[in-house]
Amino acid sequence: MKVSKNQFANATGEAQFFNRVLERVSAIPGVQSAAAIDNLPLTGGSNQPVAVEGQPAMAMSEQPAVSVRVPTPGYFKTMRIPLLEGRRCERERYS
Repeated sequence: MKVSKNQFANATGEAQFFNRVLERVSAIPGVQSAAAIDNLPLTGGSNQPVAVEGQPAMAMSEQPAVSVRVPTPGYFKTMRIPLLEGRRCERERYS
């Protein structure tokens, strides 16, 4: 589902909208899991510069960048993407 960011007054309104959508989709009989992500893999996204700990700071134009996605809790479970290492990003950790 593609939604224009212009229809929300702020980030809180946008988050509340998607939370309501996920609640409604999750309540549909037969739905086992529902989640969302801001940009699908391999479709663009937000490129953010990164710094390497222990290395001298680089000029912004020289910093390496990574493509960032913001998934909702349960995204990897819903997509059946196994966690090979580390911890899951669940709502309770960020509330």
